[in-house]
Amino acid sequence: SGEGGRELRHHPGFVRIGAAHQHMHDAARVLLQAYLARQPITVPIYDALCEALAAMRQAISALQHELEDAQYGIDPLTGALTRSQLLQRLDELHALVRRDVESCCLAMLDLDRFKTVNDTYGHAAGDCVLRTVVHRIREVLRGYDAIYRYGGEEFVIVLRHADTASALAVIERARRRLADSPLEVCTRSLTVTASFGLTALDAELPVEAALGRADQAMYAAKRSGRNAVCVWEAAAGPPPG
Repeated sequence: SGEGGRELRHHPGFVRIGAAHQHMHDAARVLLQAYLARQPITVPIYDALCEALAAMRQAISALQHELEDAQYGIDPLTGALTRSQLLQRLDELHALVRRDVESCCLAMLDLDRFKTVNDTYGHAAGDCVLRTVVHRIREVLRGYDAIYRYGGEEFVIVLRHADTASALAVIERARRRLADSPLEVCTRSLTVTASFGLTALDAELPVEAALGRADQAMYAAKRSGRNAVCVWEAAAGPPPG
């Protein structure tokens, strides 16, 4: 009941289950009516019920996997880690940085003019773009780096064992990987770029301030013309907070 119940009812997984459930009942009713009328149960009638049952099981299984992904901190659309996982991980890494055990950087990225993709080609195309972007960025990350979905078309990349210079080299590879390789979406070839803001995880500042710095640098990259990487030290203005 309430707002949460309304959101669940409109969740695509529950909508699919509802449609499959109705289809299953419709097929079962046809079979039962034939049985009560002492008519033969034909192969098409029987096959229709079997297919409806299979579709129902598939819809339930798909939702189960989606809920499991959410439980374990994986964004079901893109396969990136979730924002809650990001904050927990940054707290852990910040403790290591404070003890001078390792260095760490983070980069916030926002897809350039992503709204135009949704408005022009539809949200299904936009979803495809988000999934492909995560896949392509992962191709150039190191084994101990990770990408998190921060919200909408914003992502955060956490780069362990990296100072600003080495992190910048990784993020620049990610930027080029997107800009130089058009995406095939809805039978169209789309060039998708992103703006990146990079900063180091500072032992003297909370992780929220580091995220604020990365966000500030990312908007500086947007202002510079998009499809760019901006390091926080080069961004104008004081650190957030």
